[in-house]
Amino acid sequence: MRLRLAALALPLVWGCYSYTSLGSDAPPARADVIARLAAPTDIPLEDVTVHEVTLLDGHVIAADGDSLVLALTRFTATSGVTYAGFGARVAIPRVRVADLQLRRVSAARTALLIGGGAAALVGIVASVGPLFGGGDHPPPGGPPPLP
Repeated sequence: MRLRLAALALPLVWGCYSYTSLGSDAPPARADVIARLAAPTDIPLEDVTVHEVTLLDGHVIAADGDSLVLALTRFTATSGVTYAGFGARVAIPRVRVADLQLRRVSAARTALLIGGGAAALVGIVASVGPLFGGGDHPPPGGPPPLP
């Protein structure tokens, strides 16, 4: 049951974020970013090298005008396969990054999500109440006549 709830909530949580292109600006340390690479690049990860990676998603460890060091959350190859990053650290020359986007919490999307959830909860409670008697109200028309 908890797994189903988590699976349903995950897309809603993702919907609360927006992405802002940073251009040539260096992202702040510990920021969440997505880096789209200019060309497919081989990424060495300890004992394995993943070929033709086009997208990196992770937390900024360090950044300057020349390079970007990320702790990877996930990364995607040209085949479309997305791999878990498990926090592996990768240094990428900044010239290989075509687009760098900063992930931010979207206030509008978050407010819409919370408002929609509250409205749904009120609707459920209001519709279920009459099914269980709904209180001490007598039935309409008063009590039945005595014989």
